[in-house]
Amino acid sequence: MVEKAKVIAIDTNEFQSLCDENTVMCYRVVQNANRAVSPRLRFTKAREIDCNR
Repeated sequence: MVEKAKVIAIDTNEFQSLCDENTVMCYRVVQNANRAVSPRLRFTKAREIDCNR
């Protein structure tokens, strides 16, 4: 299954500066990104395991 996705690029230095200025906001951004990515990575890994059986 292929899902439509948007790809974004974030300048590392700018993001780090923003995080230094607003740690609460940065924590929430990273937490939400993790919530979005983790299930997809788990699904991909499970699929790879099934394909290798």
